[in-house]
Amino acid sequence: MQLPYSEELNIENFSRLFDNTSECYKFFWFKAIVGKVVEGKHEITYEELADEMIAEAWYMVIEYHLNLGPRDTLENLVDLIKKKNPELKSCEKKSVIIDL
Repeated sequence: MQLPYSEELNIENFSRLFDNTSECYKFFWFKAIVGKVVEGKHEITYEELADEMIAEAWYMVIEYHLNLGPRDTLENLVDLIKKKNPELKSCEKKSVIIDL
């Protein structure tokens, strides 16, 4: 894939982001960053990214028991939250998951 040139971003390194996709967290991480940028955020905390990633993975892990990868801990975090909050549904609103 040919990405556009940028003075601010090392496109060569950026283009290799998804070379190895055996762990799904990369997709959730990237989607979280893009979502925050679209919201107009210029600074994003680690906690905001982690919360967003967990909320995005929630439905897939709880409803379909999707295995995100052999070493991917995102799936474990979703399972832990569900275990501590069994009343939460698989179709829970994203904002509810983030607020937890």
